[in-house]
Amino acid sequence: MFMTKSLMCQSCGMPIKKDPQGGGTEADGSLSVKYCSYCYQHGVFTTPNMTALEMQKFVAAKLKEMHYPAFIARFFAKGIPELERWKSAPVVPQTEQSPRDESVSGTGDMESGS
Repeated sequence: MFMTKSLMCQSCGMPIKKDPQGGGTEADGSLSVKYCSYCYQHGVFTTPNMTALEMQKFVAAKLKEMHYPAFIARFFAKGIPELERWKSAPVVPQTEQSPRDESVSGTGDMESGS
């Protein structure tokens, strides 16, 4: 029977039907049923060291470059960590958020201890 093709790339979220190549390629040269040609070629990811957060930033920037409003670009990029490629990958926290989060909890602890 036929293999079911994903509606969107399971790495970047792009609709597969928008891929000019019709999808990425597996190691044997067949079309990938999960990934677009921008993310996956010859059975490997084109950006193997990229994190889900980096992909979110890349996709949002690409959509803004294509004249999508910023809020729409963020909306489309928001679900990237839930795609198959990223579900098992550890999420690396953004360094800008960590100090803010710690200082908020630290302030509360200091006030209650005073």
